[in-house]
Amino acid sequence: MKKIRSFLKAKLVFVAVILFCLSLNSFAQDTKTLLAQAKTAFENQKFEEAVAVLNQVITREPANEEALTQRARAFIILKKVPEASADADKVLAINPKNLFALNVR
Repeated sequence: MKKIRSFLKAKLVFVAVILFCLSLNSFAQDTKTLLAQAKTAFENQKFEEAVAVLNQVITREPANEEALTQRARAFIILKKVPEASADADKVLAINPKNLFALNVR
């Protein structure tokens, strides 16, 4: 009986690890999808929409340099300079050589 329990526990752990790995892959795909949606919004000059989509990425990944940079860019276009500056500061904390963020500061 103990061997069966041990086997079942090991199998459950294995399944849990597999599900966790699959969810990580899905999470990365979702981020890519959201960034693509933000890019489309930019191309269509829907900057408020781009900010809303980028907020979703940043909520999931607060240190996503691309999302922070693009949101700062949208804030500049929307004349929300304090918000752009705050995002630029976050970007520079991640990558001190980010040219866009350096120019915002």
